[in-house]
Amino acid sequence: MRWTQSISTWARFLVTGALLSLSLLAFLVYNGHFSTNAAAYIRKPVSTEDTTQHSAQSCSSNSTAEWIFEVERDGDNHGLSEAQCRSAFPLLFTELEKTSDARKDNPITYNELEELPVEDGMVRAIIDKGELYIVDFGAMPVTFSRGKATLHSLHRALASFPASASLPPIEFIFTTEDYSNPTTSPIWSYSKRDEDTSIWLMPDFGYWSWPEVHIGPYKAIRQRIATVDDSLPFAQKKKQLLWRGAVAPNPDIRGSLLTHTQGRSWASVLAIDWGDAQNLQFNFLPMEDHCRYMFVAHTEGRSFSGRGKYLLNCRSVMVSHRLVWREAHHAAMIQAGPDANFVEVERDFGDLDRKIEFLIDHPEVAERIADNAVKTFRDRYLTPAAESCYWRELVRRYALACEFEPVLVKEDGEFRGTPFETSYSSVLRKSFVPLPYICFSPVSLENVALLIQQVDNKVIFVLRAIFENVSGSKPVTVALVSLMVVLNVVSNAAYIGATVRLIHGFAETGSVPCSSWLAQYYFKYQTPTHVLYLLFVANILLPLLQFASSAILATMVGAAVVLFTMEETATVRDANEVDIKKSA
Repeated sequence: MRWTQSISTWARFLVTGALLSLSLLAFLVYNGHFSTNAAAYIRKPVSTEDTTQHSAQSCSSNSTAEWIFEVERDGDNHGLSEAQCRSAFPLLFTELEKTSDARKDNPITYNELEELPVEDGMVRAIIDKGELYIVDFGAMPVTFSRGKATLHSLHRALASFPASASLPPIEFIFTTEDYSNPTTSPIWSYSKRDEDTSIWLMPDFGYWSWPEVHIGPYKAIRQRIATVDDSLPFAQKKKQLLWRGAVAPNPDIRGSLLTHTQGRSWASVLAIDWGDAQNLQFNFLPMEDHCRYMFVAHTEGRSFSGRGKYLLNCRSVMVSHRLVWREAHHAAMIQAGPDANFVEVERDFGDLDRKIEFLIDHPEVAERIADNAVKTFRDRYLTPAAESCYWRELVRRYALACEFEPVLVKEDGEFRGTPFETSYSSVLRKSFVPLPYICFSPVSLENVALLIQQVDNKVIFVLRAIFENVSGSKPVTVALVSLMVVLNVVSNAAYIGATVRLIHGFAETGSVPCSSWLAQYYFKYQTPTHVLYLLFVANILLPLLQFASSAILATMVGAAVVLFTMEETATVRDANEVDIKKSA
């Protein structure tokens, strides 16, 4: 009976300890993620929207008769006025106008942003008086450089604009993935389809830099491309269609290109395996060397293809299948007539042979198309000046579609955002580093540190006290506690050690710090299926090990304390009984 009561008491303490430890861990991990929306925004007065629209219209109609865009003078000017932007790039804002018009009778609410979770690869930010603030961001296992590039590009467009303080305040969310998952909430993305009415198109990361594929800063690649074109007349370029890339991101389209060019004398089309060093040695071609060919092929990948803007910088004929995924400059693409600046073929490349043969037989037509591409894109719509103009117009159009304005400082004095300059140097640089094996985990490095400091250190302290008292007691108790210590230490050591390894690698290289195996795996297959399978398994196993070991450890500490107390109580009781018997 006494043994049954002891077991019952022990089980009761065990269950209580488990519940308390799980509650503690859950509180530490998720504390601070749930807050009220009160004072996070204010609704716009009805008249504000009308005034803003009138202001935008009047500003766009400012006289620019004395100013004409000149690429040598203005191409790298990130601070053109709104009137100059509209004069120089009249077709640049077509997609923004479509998205804005779709929201005309259905303004964006603050609740819509709240309903959109900031998941992996996403950033939530505020622009207020022309300053950029970071509110929240998700882990970026393979898109860290994209997030960094996008924020820098946006910040440059704001900081270089003399009237940046006059830009309307907005709060927004953007994704660094190739595309945004279907959603009714507003989100900024690098590309969209015609039916994606909730997606706001933004410039892609390549306008800052694309280091993973060895392209580098956008201004530098434009200079290298221009150098190649200046030294090589169009007629002396190789009369071949060039394409290099991985097939896996879009096997239907890219596979069709390989099929329709196989064995053709006019084709130099090769697949690249980013995980094979020997393949890269023989097949990889620097982007500027693409421009040494008379024809360059453009294919969509998982969504848009980032190489398109580089190809359109060449004095070559870009040959593209019919595009589904839109980019900001697509409204300026003309596929027929005397102003044609690229050649369009069917999505299965069924008419590719016929059109290439025609261009080879009519080099004057091909050269005219190539010259039009330079005039339209390299010297206008794909200039750095155009990119910054687009960013600011995105801010204005998005603001017109919102029924609210964000509030940086709540009524209780809490700041909702961190200035970009501070965020990048001290917070983003650390927190954008993905956890080594749990890249999709909601637990940030700060929360991991909090867990270790507030849970593990206290647990170890208690364990030391227990060891000091029970080391000479029951072997089972010591064995259980020892096992839990080993599990917790191993789990934490693997967790922290791998994280430190990645942070160290990031500090040395400045590149995507998700360890070489993950980067190579991603670039080798470039498909969400393989990567997600890999990360899903890792995401399930190791966080569970970390969470479970800490929970079990805390539980066993409670159990060990109970056992130790019961043993001491029994010892004292037995001693008292002996003393009583002796005295009797």
